Amino acid sequence: MKSEAYYINELNLKCKQLLGRDILTNTDVKIVQNIINANAKNEISFSTLRRFFGFLKSTKPSRKTLNIISDALGYGNFTQFCNVYNDINSWSYVNYIVKSWGRKSLPSKDRIKLVEFNNEGATMMGLYLFFLMENNAFEKISLILSDANVLPDSISETGEIAELLTISIRKKNRRELNKLSKFLVENAVLKDLCLYYSVDYQSLSGAYLYLLNETNNHQKPDKQERLFSQLINNSFAFFTKRKMTPLKKTVYQIPPVLYGRYVGQYVLQHNNASFLFESIGNNTAPEFFLEIFPALILIKDFESISRIENQFYEKILTPSNYTYEDKKTIALIAFAVNNLNQKNYKAVEINLSFIDYSEIIHSYRMFFKLLGTIPSYHLAKHHNSFKTNTLKNQYLNLSKMLGFSFFDVSFLEGYFSQE
Repeated sequence: MKSEAYYINELNLKCKQLLGRDILTNTDVKIVQNIINANAKNEISFSTLRRFFGFLKSTKPSRKTLNIISDALGYGNFTQFCNVYNDINSWSYVNYIVKSWGRKSLPSKDRIKLVEFNNEGATMMGLYLFFLMENNAFEKISLILSDANVLPDSISETGEIAELLTISIRKKNRRELNKLSKFLVENAVLKDLCLYYSVDYQSLSGAYLYLLNETNNHQKPDKQERLFSQLINNSFAFFTKRKMTPLKKTVYQIPPVLYGRYVGQYVLQHNNASFLFESIGNNTAPEFFLEIFPALILIKDFESISRIENQFYEKILTPSNYTYEDKKTIALIAFAVNNLNQKNYKAVEINLSFIDYSEIIHSYRMFFKLLGTIPSYHLAKHHNSFKTNTLKNQYLNLSKMLGFSFFDVSFLEGYFSQE
């Protein structure tokens, strides 16, 4: 049994499930307070929760506070939370994997255990599905995902599971990918996890892009899936200096990240951002900009980057959901590039200081780090830093690992040339 402080910390972490994201502002605390008071037998005050989450000087929470929060999370009291949490730990999880490996069916007690893993957060379920994916147990994965209750309700936690699956998928050979693609056709939830919740830029030149196209060969994709596939294939074509399929100018009623990818690629093909600003409104979701900035960086459209920064800075950099670290990182890279163009070196240093690549979603990490090397390299060059050659080598290594020949030495060194 671990210390009480350990379980208090775990209770604190589990509260983010009530909000669906990290608790970062007083508004977040107020939302959590309303949820707790609506779901617990007793109410909790705003100031008590602010202390619990560290917004005020912390004191050890009272047992009454711990009991109310535990009650809202579905446990009778804090003692029950500790007992259940201690029971569903990593060892019971590993033990379950070992015992269930040879089973071909999914009896009710197994479903209950999987739902318990889900209730403990995405990590448990994600690691279990990762284990099955590593062993090519596609039939069992498909069976598990036929029960919607085994997956988290939160889009951010579902995204975490998708990330784990892509890590396993990128190591598979063509025969394994062909077999997996047939299961994706039969199970829409599995297809979403493997293809659409996490675009694996790290294996565009390998498993991910092949699996996407192979799956579409097995079925007739809908309009949105066809657009998604075309955009991913076009991205790879551009990064490898090949011809892209032309996009027609149109407006799609599609999720903001996908629409942003479409608009960004249209801008990339036409080297003109006018369509971008026709597509932006006051209610534009911040996720829209996730793949807008890479396009603007690639065509060196500093004016458009500056315009977006002036108009949408707060919206883009306000934490909202699981794409926050991604959109924050690529936005800061774009702002750094723009500030370098204006020779505002202090602002560049500030932009880059807020970036932590380890915090962003794995599939984007190497690609964004590649783009981020551009301002880092030119800032080091301005300061005559010894890091210049190191950053150039990092840039070339990332380009090689990703298979993106577009990012060669001439693009890096001549990025700010007037030609």
